[in-house]
Amino acid sequence: MGDEFSEASKKTQSGDSSTLKAEATRPKGTRTRKRADRAARQDRKFARLAIEGARKSISENDGRPHPMVGAVLVKNGKVLAACHRGEIEGNHAEYLALEKVLADTSLVGATVYTTLEPCTTRSHPKVPCVERLIERKVARVVIGMLDPNPRITGQGQRRLRKANIVTDLFPPDLMSEVEELNREFSRAFDLSPGIPDSARPILKFRSASEFPRKQPGPRRLLGPTATGYNREYVTALEGRVNDLTSQLRSALSSLEKSYDYTLEVLGDALDLTGVNQPGHTRRVTGYTILIARAMAISKPVIAVIARGAFLHSVSRLGVPDSILKKRQPPNAEEMAILREHCVRGYRMLKRIPVLKDAAEIVYAQYECFDGSGYPRGLKGEEIPLGARIFQVANAFDMFTSDGPFRGYESVDDASNRIDKLSGKQCDPEIVSVFHAMPRKLWIDLRREINRSMDK
Repeated sequence: MGDEFSEASKKTQSGDSSTLKAEATRPKGTRTRKRADRAARQDRKFARLAIEGARKSISENDGRPHPMVGAVLVKNGKVLAACHRGEIEGNHAEYLALEKVLADTSLVGATVYTTLEPCTTRSHPKVPCVERLIERKVARVVIGMLDPNPRITGQGQRRLRKANIVTDLFPPDLMSEVEELNREFSRAFDLSPGIPDSARPILKFRSASEFPRKQPGPRRLLGPTATGYNREYVTALEGRVNDLTSQLRSALSSLEKSYDYTLEVLGDALDLTGVNQPGHTRRVTGYTILIARAMAISKPVIAVIARGAFLHSVSRLGVPDSILKKRQPPNAEEMAILREHCVRGYRMLKRIPVLKDAAEIVYAQYECFDGSGYPRGLKGEEIPLGARIFQVANAFDMFTSDGPFRGYESVDDASNRIDKLSGKQCDPEIVSVFHAMPRKLWIDLRREINRSMDK
């Protein structure tokens, strides 16, 4: 308190003594909240600027959907640079923002606001945006949306954190705005993996300007001329392609729904084995989705993670009850059986194209963050992100459900138990996300799922 009054005393000498004395005597918690509110308002302001930049994005004319990305570079509350994707052809927004600031300008303590997670790979000789950010020693990166590609989502965020760069997310309403802005780009990763590659090119034609043209020849009412395409033919063909594209998207959507209904029935059937409590599969899938949403993971990736959660019990099929219901840890012989069935379950799911990515989550569900799990002994971020999220969700449901060798625990008790697993079985960052979520959310979701099971 003495230091605070001393600082206030110095300010008083410059005038407005009553205001400064009041500030010095104000409780520290109040000042902390005000600073946090001020920082949140600033984050919102610069995130909004990044979104406005994203709307100006220029995509390559290659027939494929591309992300709408804007980036703003800020230091000490001042915008140093603002860029959007394609401002200079072939360059990403974050890269351009850094290039606008001279190399001899220190960016220590700077913050970058970007609508899309920075990339970790680019074609040589281009340097990934993440590595540029690390090289320029920025202090913080605020992201509007993780990459929707299930194979690389979260990689940029993790690479930044490994380099001790703080990462945060846009406010929820602005994150939704970014997702809407990139809906077409995200949808490209939401197509069923089972569709043959030969069917995909039909989706790439989006406007007449993208059709190959030759030198115009004699005009005809319809159909290609000997040397090129006339306008009527292109317009009619474009309309036909658009119709086919719409039909294909509708068919894919119906196919996806039929897959999910099948998985739902299979998940419920797996709960009837007697090892899980009724509704376990639905609850743990719901919890997994909640955590994934809180982490700003894109919808296509969440769909993959949800399928993995729904099918997690597949690896138990064929395992003797004497092992599954055993109170003590498995011995060496029993562990060999468990490992074998993990591999069998993985291979079975991987053969189904639409479940190929979900199979990776099922395969890694028994891995531990400290490397003590099985079947491969993966450690830390070697474990797929979906599997790490599932582990926290699964632990919560196990602790809050009655089981053969345990009783029901309250949400608070279960949270304390999960906290003890942090860094051992569970990823500490995902445990932190879990703790930051309102307890009422978990209680309401559990009640709703249990109610649906009774119908």
